[in-house]
Amino acid sequence: MWLTDSRSWEDSVGYLRAAAALTGRGEQQAEAEQAFYDKLAEAQAAAEEEGFASVKPLVLYGSDGAFQVDSEGSIVGGLLDEVVDYDWEDRSTGGHQAGGSDYSIEEILAGDPDVIFVESFTFSEDDAPLSEQLAEDPVWKRIGAVEAGRVHEVDLAPWATGRGTRSLGVVLDDALTHLRDA
Repeated sequence: MWLTDSRSWEDSVGYLRAAAALTGRGEQQAEAEQAFYDKLAEAQAAAEEEGFASVKPLVLYGSDGAFQVDSEGSIVGGLLDEVVDYDWEDRSTGGHQAGGSDYSIEEILAGDPDVIFVESFTFSEDDAPLSEQLAEDPVWKRIGAVEAGRVHEVDLAPWATGRGTRSLGVVLDDALTHLRDA
């Protein structure tokens, strides 16, 4: 077993290289790394060519009405910042995860995201997703992305816990689907 502590998408690429070196799978690693870099380059080109490079998304995660923001210092925030305007400051208040930061709903309103991606941590099938838990908050309702219906629940596996290049590729694919519509 090898425990990793990826703190950036670049760290994820580094772990891919290290695992390949340990297992003698350099050819597969090179292909996987190139596929990831190709996907990132395609996302960057699409953002520029299709005019959504200046779109400002927000990644929010949590449960039971308690939440944090994936800042630009997180893996997902840093990756999105390679493609669009992801400028949520890393306040180093996440505790359990690099780049997780405390922001109030009022601060999110002031930051005016165009799109919100929500990672809902639920503990039973009866638990409502975080976006539904926040839906009745009067300040939440005033956020432009909420008013425009651009709040999207995303799959936890790649977004919140995926750290490999394939998971990060899924994040890019998911994000681009919604960023194009903003």
